Amino acid sequence: MPQEHILFISAGAHIHDTYFTTVQNLNPTHVYVLYEEAIMEDCPEDSDFLKSEKPKIRAAIEEVEKFVKIENQRIFNKFSIPDIRTESIRDAVLKIRQEKHPDALFSFNITAGTALFTAGLFLMAIWLGGRVCVTRTSNSFLELHIPKMHVEDLDERQKKIILALGSVVNNNNSEPEEGWMKTRLVMAKTGIIKEGSNEKPLNKDKVRFSRDLDRMFFEYENNKGKIVPGWDLIEERGRGREKEYRLLPGGIFTWRMLESEGKRE
Repeated sequence: MPQEHILFISAGAHIHDTYFTTVQNLNPTHVYVLYEEAIMEDCPEDSDFLKSEKPKIRAAIEEVEKFVKIENQRIFNKFSIPDIRTESIRDAVLKIRQEKHPDALFSFNITAGTALFTAGLFLMAIWLGGRVCVTRTSNSFLELHIPKMHVEDLDERQKKIILALGSVVNNNNSEPEEGWMKTRLVMAKTGIIKEGSNEKPLNKDKVRFSRDLDRMFFEYENNKGKIVPGWDLIEERGRGREKEYRLLPGGIFTWRMLESEGKRE
């Protein structure tokens, strides 16, 4: 059975327009539309904007529910919150997590709603280690990558590897063949072998280096049987001495932070 993946969408008048773009990129198993209670009632004291906007938001939520039912691939829920204070958003998300989906992955589409609503959901994404996206139009999808660690958490060897891989970043490594670096070149860029020389590391040394790099950046089981989480900074392809590496979006962000620090020193 696949792991549950919960998508939270902040309610807005156009969430139905961007629903398919969102789920195609994130592929959630459950969709939760979060909305403020006041959206469901028209009040005489509402501003002209709210009098126009509230019916649109309600209609958009109904459209998303209809889409989910037509797809028949996910489960739809709408969840009301009393107001859009950070505490109310936090309590709603944690209630859903603790009572229904304690082991799920989480994603957040924070496009719609007020700035306060967006900020509240973004904070929850940081707290839960979730993914965050913005979908301004029906065919645009922008993922906001949240670093899983502080630059200070990296040791000097890890920093050297990030800086080495950053030297070949091209167009944010958005194309499948962009930004890859062979093991030998990573070893040269980090000073393990002399760069620019004809020195060729032994195959066993390349394999050992790849194994060390895996331990530094990827999930692995330590000697106490505990799985230590990776930071999603780099990815690899190939096997053994033929491995290649490149930076993921989180790694590119970290590389730029390291570059910035280096320029200040």
